[in-house]
Amino acid sequence: MDARRSGTVTLVFTDIDGSTRLLDQLGDAYATPLYDHHRLVAAAMETQGGERVDAAGDGLFFSFPTAKGALVACIEAQRSISDHQWPQEADVKVRMGLHTGEPLSAATGYVGIDVHRAARICSAAHGGQILISGTAHSLIGPTLPDGVSMRDLGEHRLKDLVSPERLFQAVVVGLPAEFPPVRSLETLPNNLPRQLSSFVGRVQEVADAEDRLSRTSILTLTGPGGVGKTRLALEVGAHLVDSFDDGVWFVELGALSEGALVGATIASTLQLKASSAEPIRALVEGLAARRMLIILEQLRTSARSPRRGCHRAVAALPWSPIPGHQPRGTRDGRREPDAGPLDDGSRPEQRR
Repeated sequence: MDARRSGTVTLVFTDIDGSTRLLDQLGDAYATPLYDHHRLVAAAMETQGGERVDAAGDGLFFSFPTAKGALVACIEAQRSISDHQWPQEADVKVRMGLHTGEPLSAATGYVGIDVHRAARICSAAHGGQILISGTAHSLIGPTLPDGVSMRDLGEHRLKDLVSPERLFQAVVVGLPAEFPPVRSLETLPNNLPRQLSSFVGRVQEVADAEDRLSRTSILTLTGPGGVGKTRLALEVGAHLVDSFDDGVWFVELGALSEGALVGATIASTLQLKASSAEPIRALVEGLAARRMLIILEQLRTSARSPRRGCHRAVAALPWSPIPGHQPRGTRDGRREPDAGPLDDGSRPEQRR
Protein backbone atom coordinates (compact mmCIF):
# COMPACT_ATOMS: atom_id res chain seq x y z
CA MET A 1 0.00 0.00 0.00
CA ASP A 2 1.18 3.50 -0.86
CA ALA A 3 2.73 5.51 1.99
CA ARG A 4 -0.02 8.09 1.58
CA ARG A 5 -2.52 5.46 2.59
CA SER A 6 -1.60 5.46 6.28
CA GLY A 7 -0.84 7.96 9.02
CA THR A 8 -1.67 11.63 8.56
CA VAL A 9 -3.23 12.40 5.19
CA THR A 10 -5.23 15.23 3.69
CA LEU A 11 -8.56 14.20 2.20
CA VAL A 12 -10.29 16.08 -0.61
CA PHE A 13 -13.87 15.58 -1.76
CA THR A 14 -15.25 17.27 -4.88
CA ASP A 15 -18.59 17.17 -6.63
CA ILE A 16 -20.59 19.09 -9.20
CA ASP A 17 -22.97 21.53 -7.55
CA GLY A 18 -26.47 21.20 -8.97
CA SER A 19 -25.68 17.96 -10.79
CA THR A 20 -29.28 16.72 -10.62
CA ARG A 21 -30.50 19.89 -12.31
CA LEU A 22 -27.84 19.52 -15.01
CA LEU A 23 -28.76 15.89 -15.58
CA ASP A 24 -32.44 16.75 -15.93
CA GLN A 25 -31.57 19.61 -18.27
CA LEU A 26 -29.06 17.80 -20.51
CA GLY A 27 -30.30 14.21 -20.44
CA ASP A 28 -27.87 11.84 -22.16
CA ALA A 29 -25.69 14.80 -23.17
CA TYR A 30 -24.70 15.12 -19.49
CA ALA A 31 -22.17 12.34 -20.05
CA THR A 32 -19.81 14.71 -21.90
CA PRO A 33 -19.45 17.44 -19.23
CA LEU A 34 -19.29 14.73 -16.56
CA TYR A 35 -16.37 13.08 -18.36
CA ASP A 36 -14.62 16.43 -18.84
CA HIS A 37 -15.12 17.23 -15.15
CA HIS A 38 -13.56 13.94 -14.06
CA ARG A 39 -10.65 14.42 -16.46
CA LEU A 40 -9.88 18.00 -15.43
CA VAL A 41 -10.15 17.42 -11.69
CA ALA A 42 -8.16 14.18 -11.75
CA ALA A 43 -5.36 15.75 -13.80
CA ALA A 44 -4.98 18.66 -11.36
CA MET A 45 -5.07 16.38 -8.32
CA GLU A 46 -2.60 13.84 -9.64
CA THR A 47 -0.13 16.54 -10.71
CA GLN A 48 0.18 17.53 -7.03
CA GLY A 49 0.59 13.96 -5.77
CA GLY A 50 -3.06 13.23 -5.16
CA GLU A 51 -4.26 9.64 -5.21
CA ARG A 52 -7.82 8.91 -6.26
CA VAL A 53 -9.52 6.91 -3.54
CA ASP A 54 -13.04 6.68 -4.90
CA ALA A 55 -15.50 8.04 -7.44
CA ALA A 56 -19.28 7.95 -7.26
CA GLY A 57 -21.44 9.70 -9.83
CA ASP A 58 -20.19 13.27 -10.08
CA GLY A 59 -18.21 13.04 -6.82
CA LEU A 60 -14.48 12.35 -6.51
CA PHE A 61 -12.38 11.52 -3.44
CA PHE A 62 -8.59 12.01 -3.26
CA SER A 63 -5.87 11.71 -0.63
CA PHE A 64 -2.68 13.76 -0.39
CA PRO A 65 0.51 13.47 1.67
CA THR A 66 0.39 17.19 2.56
CA ALA A 67 -2.32 19.78 3.15
CA LYS A 68 -0.53 22.40 1.05
CA GLY A 69 -0.30 20.04 -1.90
CA ALA A 70 -4.02 19.35 -1.61
CA LEU A 71 -4.78 23.08 -1.55
CA VAL A 72 -2.68 23.75 -4.65
CA ALA A 73 -4.40 20.86 -6.43
CA CYS A 74 -7.85 22.22 -5.59
CA ILE A 75 -6.88 25.68 -6.85
CA GLU A 76 -5.53 24.27 -10.12
CA ALA A 77 -8.65 22.15 -10.55
CA GLN A 78 -10.89 25.18 -10.08
CA ARG A 79 -8.84 27.14 -12.60
CA SER A 80 -9.10 24.32 -15.14
CA ILE A 81 -12.85 24.12 -14.64
CA SER A 82 -13.19 27.90 -14.96
CA ASP A 83 -11.11 28.02 -18.16
CA HIS A 84 -12.76 25.03 -19.84
CA GLN A 85 -15.16 25.66 -22.71
CA TRP A 86 -18.32 24.00 -21.44
CA PRO A 87 -21.43 23.58 -23.60
CA GLN A 88 -23.53 26.73 -23.47
CA GLU A 89 -26.30 25.02 -21.52
CA ALA A 90 -23.92 23.35 -19.02
CA ASP A 91 -22.80 25.74 -16.29
CA VAL A 92 -20.49 23.36 -14.40
CA LYS A 93 -19.45 24.52 -10.93
CA VAL A 94 -17.54 22.24 -8.57
CA ARG A 95 -17.44 22.46 -4.79
CA MET A 96 -14.45 21.15 -2.86
CA GLY A 97 -13.79 20.24 0.76
CA LEU A 98 -10.37 19.64 2.32
CA HIS A 99 -9.56 18.12 5.74
CA THR A 100 -6.46 16.58 7.34
CA GLY A 101 -6.65 13.66 9.74
CA GLU A 102 -5.62 10.09 10.43
CA PRO A 103 -8.29 7.94 8.81
CA LEU A 104 -8.13 4.18 9.07
CA SER A 105 -6.87 2.38 5.98
CA ALA A 106 -9.10 -0.35 4.61
CA ALA A 107 -9.11 -2.55 1.54
CA THR A 108 -11.62 -0.20 -0.10
CA GLY A 109 -9.87 3.05 0.86
CA TYR A 110 -10.41 5.01 4.07
CA VAL A 111 -12.89 4.81 6.92
CA GLY A 112 -13.48 6.86 10.05
CA ILE A 113 -14.77 10.20 11.25
CA ASP A 114 -12.13 12.15 9.30
CA VAL A 115 -13.60 10.84 6.04
CA HIS A 116 -17.08 11.96 7.10
CA ARG A 117 -15.73 15.35 8.16
CA ALA A 118 -14.07 15.95 4.78
CA ALA A 119 -17.23 14.88 2.95
CA ARG A 120 -19.44 17.15 5.06
CA ILE A 121 -17.11 20.11 4.48
CA CYS A 122 -17.46 19.54 0.74
CA SER A 123 -21.26 19.35 1.07
CA ALA A 124 -21.25 22.68 2.91
CA ALA A 125 -19.51 24.44 0.01
CA HIS A 126 -21.05 26.09 -3.04
CA GLY A 127 -20.05 25.53 -6.65
CA GLY A 128 -16.63 27.09 -7.29
CA GLN A 129 -15.79 27.27 -3.58
CA ILE A 130 -12.90 25.58 -1.73
CA LEU A 131 -13.54 25.01 1.99
CA ILE A 132 -10.76 23.98 4.36
CA SER A 133 -10.99 22.54 7.87
CA GLY A 134 -9.27 24.16 10.82
CA THR A 135 -6.82 21.27 11.08
CA ALA A 136 -5.82 21.47 7.43
CA HIS A 137 -5.56 25.26 7.65
CA SER A 138 -3.09 25.05 10.54
CA LEU A 139 -0.93 22.61 8.57
CA ILE A 140 -0.98 24.72 5.42
CA GLY A 141 0.57 27.52 7.43
CA PRO A 142 0.93 31.22 6.66
CA THR A 143 2.95 30.81 3.46
CA LEU A 144 0.49 30.57 0.59
CA PRO A 145 0.87 30.44 -3.20
CA ASP A 146 0.92 33.79 -4.99
CA GLY A 147 -2.53 35.28 -5.40
CA VAL A 148 -4.06 33.10 -2.68
CA SER A 149 -5.37 34.16 0.73
CA MET A 150 -7.51 32.55 3.43
CA ARG A 151 -10.86 33.83 4.66
CA ASP A 152 -11.94 32.72 8.14
CA LEU A 153 -15.62 31.74 7.98
CA GLY A 154 -15.91 30.88 11.67
CA GLU A 155 -17.35 27.77 13.30
CA HIS A 156 -20.24 25.88 11.77
CA ARG A 157 -22.31 22.86 12.70
CA LEU A 158 -22.19 20.32 9.89
CA LYS A 159 -24.66 17.50 9.56
CA ASP A 160 -23.70 14.17 11.17
CA LEU A 161 -20.87 15.78 13.18
CA VAL A 162 -21.10 16.34 16.93
CA SER A 163 -18.57 19.14 17.28
CA PRO A 164 -18.65 22.31 15.15
CA GLU A 165 -15.95 22.82 12.52
CA ARG A 166 -14.02 26.01 11.95
CA LEU A 167 -13.99 26.59 8.21
CA PHE A 168 -11.73 28.63 5.96
CA GLN A 169 -12.23 29.58 2.32
CA ALA A 170 -9.41 29.76 -0.19
CA VAL A 171 -9.66 33.13 -1.97
CA VAL A 172 -7.88 32.97 -5.33
CA VAL A 173 -7.19 35.89 -7.66
CA GLY A 174 -9.08 35.36 -10.91
CA LEU A 175 -11.65 32.99 -9.41
CA PRO A 176 -15.02 33.76 -7.76
CA ALA A 177 -14.58 34.75 -4.12
CA GLU A 178 -18.08 35.72 -2.97
CA PHE A 179 -20.53 32.96 -2.12
CA PRO A 180 -23.72 32.57 -0.07
CA PRO A 181 -23.33 31.41 3.55
CA VAL A 182 -21.96 27.89 3.84
CA ARG A 183 -24.56 25.13 3.93
CA SER A 184 -24.32 24.44 7.64
CA LEU A 185 -27.08 23.49 10.05
CA GLU A 186 -27.19 27.14 11.15
CA THR A 187 -28.03 28.41 7.68
CA LEU A 188 -30.30 25.59 6.51
CA PRO A 189 -33.86 25.91 7.87
CA ASN A 190 -34.36 23.33 10.61
CA ASN A 191 -34.96 22.90 14.32
CA LEU A 192 -33.09 19.62 14.76
CA PRO A 193 -31.83 19.27 18.33
CA ARG A 194 -28.08 19.25 18.76
CA GLN A 195 -26.75 15.76 19.47
CA LEU A 196 -24.21 15.35 22.26
CA SER A 197 -22.82 12.05 21.01
CA SER A 198 -21.84 10.55 17.67
CA PHE A 199 -24.28 8.32 15.80
CA VAL A 200 -22.50 4.97 15.57
CA GLY A 201 -23.72 2.05 13.50
CA ARG A 202 -27.16 1.57 11.90
CA VAL A 203 -25.79 2.87 8.60
CA GLN A 204 -28.03 0.46 6.71
CA GLU A 205 -31.15 1.64 8.55
CA VAL A 206 -30.39 5.27 7.66
CA ALA A 207 -29.78 4.35 4.01
CA ASP A 208 -32.96 2.26 3.93
CA ALA A 209 -35.04 5.11 5.34
CA GLU A 210 -33.57 7.57 2.82
CA ASP A 211 -34.30 5.15 0.00
CA ARG A 212 -37.93 4.78 1.09
CA LEU A 213 -38.32 8.54 1.36
CA SER A 214 -37.20 8.81 -2.27
CA ARG A 215 -40.24 6.70 -3.20
CA THR A 216 -43.00 7.85 -0.90
CA SER A 217 -44.36 10.77 1.12
CA ILE A 218 -44.88 9.03 4.48
CA LEU A 219 -42.45 6.91 6.48
CA THR A 220 -43.28 5.55 9.94
CA LEU A 221 -40.60 4.09 12.20
CA THR A 222 -42.12 1.59 14.62
CA GLY A 223 -40.61 -0.63 17.28
CA PRO A 224 -40.33 -1.25 21.02
CA GLY A 225 -39.60 1.69 23.27
CA GLY A 226 -35.94 2.49 23.74
CA VAL A 227 -34.59 1.02 20.49
CA GLY A 228 -33.64 4.47 19.19
CA LYS A 229 -36.42 5.35 16.76
CA THR A 230 -36.24 9.07 17.50
CA ARG A 231 -32.46 9.20 17.15
CA LEU A 232 -32.66 7.29 13.88
CA ALA A 233 -35.31 9.70 12.56
CA LEU A 234 -33.20 12.70 13.57
CA GLU A 235 -30.15 11.20 11.87
CA VAL A 236 -32.11 10.71 8.65
CA GLY A 237 -33.32 14.30 8.93
CA ALA A 238 -29.76 15.56 9.38
CA HIS A 239 -28.66 13.60 6.31
CA LEU A 240 -31.40 15.19 4.22
CA VAL A 241 -31.36 18.71 5.66
CA ASP A 242 -29.95 20.22 2.45
CA SER A 243 -32.43 18.33 0.24
CA PHE A 244 -35.52 20.29 1.32
CA ASP A 245 -35.72 23.98 0.44
CA ASP A 246 -38.10 24.73 3.30
CA GLY A 247 -36.24 22.73 5.89
CA VAL A 248 -36.41 19.72 8.17
CA TRP A 249 -38.59 20.10 11.26
CA PHE A 250 -38.91 18.02 14.42
CA VAL A 251 -42.29 18.09 16.20
CA GLU A 252 -42.65 16.47 19.64
CA LEU A 253 -46.17 15.19 20.23
CA GLY A 254 -45.78 12.62 23.01
CA ALA A 255 -46.51 15.06 25.86
CA LEU A 256 -49.87 16.17 24.44
CA SER A 257 -52.85 15.16 26.54
CA GLU A 258 -55.49 16.13 23.98
CA GLY A 259 -55.57 14.86 20.43
CA ALA A 260 -57.10 18.12 19.25
CA LEU A 261 -53.80 19.84 19.95
CA VAL A 262 -51.85 17.77 17.43
CA GLY A 263 -52.63 19.88 14.37
CA ALA A 264 -52.10 23.14 16.25
CA THR A 265 -48.75 21.95 17.63
CA ILE A 266 -47.51 20.95 14.20
CA ALA A 267 -48.62 24.26 12.70
CA SER A 268 -46.97 26.22 15.52
CA THR A 269 -43.65 24.41 15.08
CA LEU A 270 -43.74 25.05 11.34
CA GLN A 271 -44.76 28.68 11.93
CA LEU A 272 -48.02 28.26 10.03
CA LYS A 273 -51.26 30.05 10.80
CA ALA A 274 -53.63 27.40 12.10
CA SER A 275 -57.37 27.63 12.55
CA SER A 276 -58.50 26.21 15.87
CA ALA A 277 -61.63 24.92 14.15
CA GLU A 278 -59.92 23.11 11.25
CA PRO A 279 -56.19 22.67 12.03
CA ILE A 280 -55.70 19.83 9.52
CA ARG A 281 -57.10 21.90 6.65
CA ALA A 282 -54.84 24.75 7.73
CA LEU A 283 -51.87 22.38 7.54
CA VAL A 284 -52.78 21.30 4.02
CA GLU A 285 -53.11 24.91 2.88
CA GLY A 286 -49.92 26.00 4.61
CA LEU A 287 -47.78 23.14 3.33
CA ALA A 288 -49.10 22.88 -0.23
CA ALA A 289 -46.48 25.21 -1.72
CA ARG A 290 -43.61 24.12 0.52
CA ARG A 291 -41.00 21.41 0.27
CA MET A 292 -40.03 20.16 3.70
CA LEU A 293 -39.42 17.05 5.78
CA ILE A 294 -41.43 16.85 9.00
CA ILE A 295 -40.47 14.42 11.77
CA LEU A 296 -43.44 13.74 14.06
CA GLU A 297 -42.42 12.06 17.31
CA GLN A 298 -44.95 9.74 18.98
CA LEU A 299 -47.80 10.62 16.67
CA ARG A 300 -49.22 7.13 17.16
CA THR A 301 -49.53 7.49 20.94
CA SER A 302 -50.70 11.10 21.00
CA ALA A 303 -54.14 10.43 19.52
CA ARG A 304 -55.53 8.07 16.92
CA SER A 305 -57.99 10.34 15.16
CA PRO A 306 -55.52 13.24 14.69
CA ARG A 307 -53.04 10.66 13.40
CA ARG A 308 -55.52 9.64 10.72
CA GLY A 309 -56.17 13.29 10.02
CA CYS A 310 -52.46 13.98 9.58
CA HIS A 311 -52.17 11.05 7.18
CA ARG A 312 -55.08 12.43 5.18
CA ALA A 313 -53.42 15.83 5.15
CA VAL A 314 -50.14 14.44 3.88
CA ALA A 315 -51.92 12.35 1.25
CA ALA A 316 -53.50 15.53 -0.10
CA LEU A 317 -50.18 17.29 -0.56
CA PRO A 318 -48.16 17.33 -3.80
CA TRP A 319 -45.15 15.03 -3.65
CA SER A 320 -41.87 14.80 -5.54
CA PRO A 321 -38.74 12.70 -4.98
CA ILE A 322 -35.78 13.92 -2.97
CA PRO A 323 -33.32 15.75 -5.28
CA GLY A 324 -30.20 13.70 -5.94
CA HIS A 325 -31.58 10.51 -4.35
CA GLN A 326 -32.27 7.65 -6.73
CA PRO A 327 -34.53 4.96 -5.23
CA ARG A 328 -33.34 1.38 -5.46
CA GLY A 329 -36.73 -0.02 -6.41
CA THR A 330 -39.65 0.96 -8.59
CA ARG A 331 -41.72 3.86 -7.30
CA ASP A 332 -45.49 3.81 -7.75
CA GLY A 333 -46.54 7.07 -6.13
CA ARG A 334 -47.11 6.63 -2.42
CA ARG A 335 -47.36 2.84 -2.42
CA GLU A 336 -44.53 0.52 -1.55
CA PRO A 337 -44.10 -3.23 -0.98
CA ASP A 338 -44.08 -4.42 2.60
CA ALA A 339 -40.77 -3.64 4.30
CA GLY A 340 -38.87 -6.23 6.30
CA PRO A 341 -37.72 -5.52 9.85
CA LEU A 342 -34.76 -3.27 10.56
CA ASP A 343 -31.80 -4.78 12.36
CA ASP A 344 -33.16 -3.54 15.70
CA GLY A 345 -36.59 -5.02 15.10
CA SER A 346 -38.32 -1.82 14.04
CA ARG A 347 -40.05 -1.54 10.69
CA PRO A 348 -40.10 1.55 8.48
CA GLU A 349 -43.28 2.16 6.56
CA GLN A 350 -43.91 5.55 4.99
CA ARG A 351 -43.54 9.24 5.91
CA ARG A 352 -43.40 12.73 4.29
